[in-house]
Amino acid sequence: MIDRFLPVTAFVWSHLESAGINPQRVTVKHDHLVDPGQPRPPGKDFLFAARLDPEKGVSLLLDAWRASGITERSLVIVGDGPQRATVAAAAGSDGVVWHGCCPCRRSGR
Repeated sequence: MIDRFLPVTAFVWSHLESAGINPQRVTVKHDHLVDPGQPRPPGKDFLFAARLDPEKGVSLLLDAWRASGITERSLVIVGDGPQRATVAAAAGSDGVVWHGCCPCRRSGR
C-alpha cells in the first residue's frame, strides 16, 4: 500500500534497506538547508508579518515594544485581521509602522 518511503537521512535509508524495503521505492528527502555562509549584518528595523489574530501575539509584541524603550529602530507590522484597530492605534507612535494587508501570492488574493 506504500508507494514511496521518504527518510530524512541516508542513515534511515540504510535501515529501510536492511529491513528488506526495495531501494527503488526509497528517496532520501533531507530536512535541512545548506549553510548559506556568513550572515549579512542585521537590518535596522524589526518586522512582524502575520494575520492580526489574538493567538499571533501582536498585542503582547506591542506591549513589549513600548516597554523596551527602543527609539532608534522601528517595529514594522504587515498584516490585517481582528486586531486591526489595536495595531492602527499604535501606528505612528513609539516607532510602530503598520503597512496593512499584503497580497497573498499563494491564494491569489
